Amino acid sequence: MTVTTPWAAMTGRLELGKDAPFNLAGRIEATRSDPIPISATLDVQGRLAAIGFRFDAQASGMTMMASGEAAPFARVRLPRLLVAGQGLDPRLFAADAPAADLAFSGVFEGQPGETGWPGGSTRIVCRSPTSPARWWVTAYGPISARWRSIWAQPDS
Repeated sequence: MTVTTPWAAMTGRLELGKDAPFNLAGRIEATRSDPIPISATLDVQGRLAAIGFRFDAQASGMTMMASGEAAPFARVRLPRLLVAGQGLDPRLFAADAPAADLAFSGVFEGQPGETGWPGGSTRIVCRSPTSPARWWVTAYGPISARWRSIWAQPDS
């Protein structure tokens, strides 16, 4: 199947078993050339009640990935999520933004009784291309609530 959207051209396939446990497998690929070239892939597999996924994207020296499990019928709908990216330059999104080289990673795990996004930890690292100074922020706790602890300091 091929789909064209205002954001990207996409191709993909999705297979869903007709009987329980409704096995699921699929892949969607997206590409765009303007304003910056982007390519992305989403792979899904598992059963309808527990869908494993992996998303990879690349654009202008930036890379990003997300993987985990979605459980649409369970109490914890996003039991596992891992995200990471590097080479993010804010100027690609806003011309008057400062130059920076951002990287991030996060590990999140849903818990029964949580609302919103699962809790976990994330780390954001920034290195300015014009300065050898680096800083990072590490945060813990549910995304939907205030993070319990945040540290920002120069990298040595």
